[in-house]
Amino acid sequence: MLLRTFFICFCLSAALSLPLQAQSTAALDSMRKICQTSKNDSVKALTLGRMAFAWRNSNPDSALLTAQKALELAGRIKHQQSLALAYLAMGASQFVHAQFEESRESYLTALRLFRVLSDTVSQVVVYNNLAGSYNMTGKYVDALDCYQTSYKLSEATQNRDGMGTAMVNIGGLYRILGKMDLAEEYLQKAIKLSREDNKPMTLANAYNTLGIIESERKNLDKALEYYKEALAIAEKTNYKRALALFNTNLAKIYHLKNDTLAFFYYERALRLSEQSKDLRSKLYTLSGLARLSNDQKNHDKAEVYAQQVLTLAQNMKSPDEEKLGYELLYECYKAKGDWNKALFFHERYTSLKDSLFNTENSKSIANLEATLALEKKQKELDLMAKDKTLNEIQLEIQAKQLAITQKQAEADKLFALAQHESDKRKSDSLLNLAQKKQLEADFLRSEEAKLKAINLAKTIENQQHKEEQQLQRIIMYLGLFGLLSIALFAFYAYRNNLTQKSLNKALVTQQAFITEQNKNLEHQNFEIKQGIKAATIIQNALLPFESRLQKILKDHFVLFLPHSIVSGDFYWIEKVENTTFVVVADCTGHGVQGAFMSLIGINILERIVLQQSTHEPDVILEKMNSILQQVLHSDEAFRNNGMDVAVAVLSELNENTVSLSYSGAHRPIYLTDSSQTTAIQKISGTRRAIGGKQNIEKKFEKHFIQLSTNSLIYMASDGLADQNNHEGKKLGEQAILKTLEKCQEKPLAAQHEALKGLLARHQGNMPQRDDILFLGIKI
Repeated sequence: MLLRTFFICFCLSAALSLPLQAQSTAALDSMRKICQTSKNDSVKALTLGRMAFAWRNSNPDSALLTAQKALELAGRIKHQQSLALAYLAMGASQFVHAQFEESRESYLTALRLFRVLSDTVSQVVVYNNLAGSYNMTGKYVDALDCYQTSYKLSEATQNRDGMGTAMVNIGGLYRILGKMDLAEEYLQKAIKLSREDNKPMTLANAYNTLGIIESERKNLDKALEYYKEALAIAEKTNYKRALALFNTNLAKIYHLKNDTLAFFYYERALRLSEQSKDLRSKLYTLSGLARLSNDQKNHDKAEVYAQQVLTLAQNMKSPDEEKLGYELLYECYKAKGDWNKALFFHERYTSLKDSLFNTENSKSIANLEATLALEKKQKELDLMAKDKTLNEIQLEIQAKQLAITQKQAEADKLFALAQHESDKRKSDSLLNLAQKKQLEADFLRSEEAKLKAINLAKTIENQQHKEEQQLQRIIMYLGLFGLLSIALFAFYAYRNNLTQKSLNKALVTQQAFITEQNKNLEHQNFEIKQGIKAATIIQNALLPFESRLQKILKDHFVLFLPHSIVSGDFYWIEKVENTTFVVVADCTGHGVQGAFMSLIGINILERIVLQQSTHEPDVILEKMNSILQQVLHSDEAFRNNGMDVAVAVLSELNENTVSLSYSGAHRPIYLTDSSQTTAIQKISGTRRAIGGKQNIEKKFEKHFIQLSTNSLIYMASDGLADQNNHEGKKLGEQAILKTLEKCQEKPLAAQHEALKGLLARHQGNMPQRDDILFLGIKI
């Protein structure tokens, strides 16, 4: 709501310097008289259009009806000028009624007609109003385009007042998007221009927007200084709408500073808004008075102000302002201790807030997704400025680099909002949006390795070292899509003494180079994917087939979930005469690195158990360690790699008893004896890994246990226990064991499903963080 409030104030401020300003009461009376007495339909249609535009804020309903009459009359007589003005007035009236989609259609129609009439001044007005309509629905790229077009039209016709207004509007838009440095740059340009041309209202609006920026930064004294500058200028013009706005802004700062002057400025703003009949300005002044009165414990007066806000919002048919009215009344009755009324208005507020949630969510998405497109629009504007120096372009590039990081910041913010949101529907919506932004940010990071292959220095080899480093950083953030635009900036900065023809030729060469590099990267990416697919086939072929497991094991389940297609976890199960070997291993890393380690581990086990006939689990681990150290010793990059391993050797003593010998390298085994307690027993492994750096003096312990038939054995990697939820909390060993204890009487297939359900509930929408392997066996 704070952002929207400031945006409304900005829109009001920007509108103050437009050529078609609100008319005085005497002027409106004169226009009414013309409509009643004139026999010239063209004059009457034009006058109706001007009246509708003048009434758009002070009397929205009358403005809409008058605009409709102007449209009917202008359409009947087919008078283009009055028809264009009628559509402009209609769009302005629809905007005040929060009919933003409809207002855009009206503005666009007016724009087409003004173009036919070659009325550039009116086109500037339409573009400014159209930008405001785009802003209110989060279409910031379109809004920026309108403001830039307004600037270009004003520049082409030497309309310096229009140029100043456009710069104030662009600065205000960048403020909304959080680009404070860019906003200040445009506002300072507007200040300089308006001082040179003695345009007081443009100057006042620029100071007012700077005040909003400082207020958002919590620099209250600086904001107060800017607002006072704006107010002093407006007082000389006696423009009541501007005076009302600037007094309201001053009052907000004094309110934040707990200064008694806040009420004085609010009261003055209220009188001025009533005199100018500006309903929207009056509404926000009343909302400020309501909150101030509530803070001062004057709840009865706060109730009166809040009710006036609600009535005005309902008359204006503006749902968002109506929501504000309900919120103020809820706060008022809550402070008074009238819980029944407080509950009533809170329910109204919540209901309207929920109905507007999707709209606000769409605006947030548009805001987040607009960043890259905004950079493109800004570059187009910069290219038209022929006198830009190299230092100025470098500053623009730095601003763009900061803008790209917004995706990650917004994703983090939305994750945080989702975690603290009690409403599951809203939490899920915010979480989905945050994940989308997180994926986009991760994609930009993944392109870093590819972009290193593109040697931009070959086409700009004599460019200054500092600029080259800056470009490389931006390229890594923008990705392949933004590379062409950055190259354009680099060529323009370095070869500004060449003709346009040579620049275009260089850009064509660069584009061909990038296209070739993209083809090479796509081919490499295809080969990598094919390689991973082949690795998956090989790994699956080396793991025990289900048909093989059915012959070796009485009853079992395997929960096997690779993190990245191929897995660093593996299991190896073999039977030699009456002895069954069960091995579960967790290799260093996951993905391709872990998968290669798993292939090495399987090969080593086959050599030790099948070829060398080693059957003792502790000896198996010692030999695995020795061979792995030899294999990896030759490659320095992999010397620290290793694996955690659990080895269980099962031998049948008689038809009712099975002997279990077990040794573990950092991995435990879990078991239940069917003839004893139902509790799951844990036997920890030795705190020593296979491979990597370790204390070789510590020997692997061997445990010997006799179990009754139908007992259960569980072996696993750490992936399942270490999976976190949206709060960053791990699933943990105890939660897994409790789940297994509850269903240990059930078939192992049911236990398998229970573990999958436990994982799904805990993990939610969070990404899998590691390979997962969990093995269950009934002996």
